[in-house]
Amino acid sequence: MGKLELAKSKDESVRDVLQGKSLYYRVHFPVTRPFPTVLSISLNDILFCHGEPAYGVVVTNIILEHTLYPPRVIIPTAEQLLHFLSEQTTTAAYDDVLPINLIPSFDTTTEKRRPPSTTEATITTTITNLAIYTEPATSRPISSDDSSSCGVVSSSYGASASNKRENWPWLVAIFTKKESLEFQCTGNLISRTHVITAAHCLQEDVDVPIRAEQLIVALGIHNIRNEQEPGQIRVGVRSYDFHPDYKNPDSADSDLAIVKLAERVEFSAQIRPICLWMSRTDLKDVVGKSGYVVGWSLGGNNGRYNPEPRASRVPIVSQEECLRSNVNFADIVSERTFCAGRRDGKGPCDGDSGSGLVMFHPRHARYHLRGIVSIMMLDIRTRSCDLQEYVIYVDVAKYLPWIRQQIYY
Repeated sequence: MGKLELAKSKDESVRDVLQGKSLYYRVHFPVTRPFPTVLSISLNDILFCHGEPAYGVVVTNIILEHTLYPPRVIIPTAEQLLHFLSEQTTTAAYDDVLPINLIPSFDTTTEKRRPPSTTEATITTTITNLAIYTEPATSRPISSDDSSSCGVVSSSYGASASNKRENWPWLVAIFTKKESLEFQCTGNLISRTHVITAAHCLQEDVDVPIRAEQLIVALGIHNIRNEQEPGQIRVGVRSYDFHPDYKNPDSADSDLAIVKLAERVEFSAQIRPICLWMSRTDLKDVVGKSGYVVGWSLGGNNGRYNPEPRASRVPIVSQEECLRSNVNFADIVSERTFCAGRRDGKGPCDGDSGSGLVMFHPRHARYHLRGIVSIMMLDIRTRSCDLQEYVIYVDVAKYLPWIRQQIYY
């Protein structure tokens, strides 16, 4: 079933590791044709990179693993390795300023997972899910400015351009099919076939989910009232899954759903995925930093849907500040949620559930998804969202293993 072996001798490989050099492997595939696709690579239980899911009439997945036991040396544990890597891609580098003329620098995303504690002095390299097609999938070459790069935008930024379609290409609108299409909520494209949104968006009532065949997802969309908009694509929904811990609709904890599209979409300047979070998951690392939320019903419009999306810049606050601000939050938030906002009457409002809070990383020149809009307080006087209060988000970084599982398995 294939083999993963060191490209150099064991002694040479250990010497390279101790000198901070690269570790090289030779991968032996069980077949020569069709050529397999590598879906993920991990080292010491840390997922370093991943590819797209495999498509074909028949797809076979195999896992190849190799463990190197260095003689009488101390190798960093997985926890130490994760700390080192997170220092190289520190969350503190997430910028508060919108970028100008972004240029993608690479075409894969990296996720750093929090691994189990271990004291083993070993190096384990795993190449997982080598997808072997019996019928090749259609693909096209990747260039330095390839549109499939996640979290990358095409347009220059400025106050007047913040709602241009190319600025938020992962933004999708979810509609329900009734007598006509009705806007339901916002979602975020995370692969060619998957969208992430809030679980409560896909419920007609408590414990009454909307049937998948009733849903339509619009990608490359700007004006939700214009079905003939150029570049817009509408796709049906094959299925969707709620996070298994989503039990209480009055809590933001686990308020997540992954929607599987009925068709595989082609990426373009107007349709691109958002990167999943790839740095440390500790909320303290991003407290005080700002993210951007985009949707069709932002504050200041009395809860009415805007035909075109608007962007709002919101700072993330600590759990302590969030809980101090409103006693009612104690029953709504959890260790897997966070609060954000300026409490100045502006921000996500009715209809923005499922919108992503994205943060820009200048070193990688791309955006990463940190939160999903879940709950906002109600202003009794206006019967709309109360943006003098913080908005509560699901902390997507705390759910990465489950999200990956939905996409790749």
